[in-house]
Amino acid sequence: MWEKFHGIRRPDEPSADDLVAVLHEHGVRALAVDRWVRVESDTSTPEERISMVTRRLCLPVEREPEVAVQLADQPPLELRRMVTLSWRGSAR
Repeated sequence: MWEKFHGIRRPDEPSADDLVAVLHEHGVRALAVDRWVRVESDTSTPEERISMVTRRLCLPVEREPEVAVQLADQPPLELRRMVTLSWRGSAR
């Protein structure tokens, strides 16, 4: 939707792999990298979802009707690729 409303394609980078490389450069070696998929179920009302998506797109409230049209073509459940990084140590 960013491309639709702003003409900007959201970048694919930096990635979690880039973060792991930076952490390794700084001496964090014993990383556990868990990749998983989160299903975002939407329990909000259609109006709440339209409002939330409009805000996430940084659009004014006046554009909610356009967002509603785009959301009508989208499934209510969204799959998001997630990465959890963990390592031994403490915050300094």
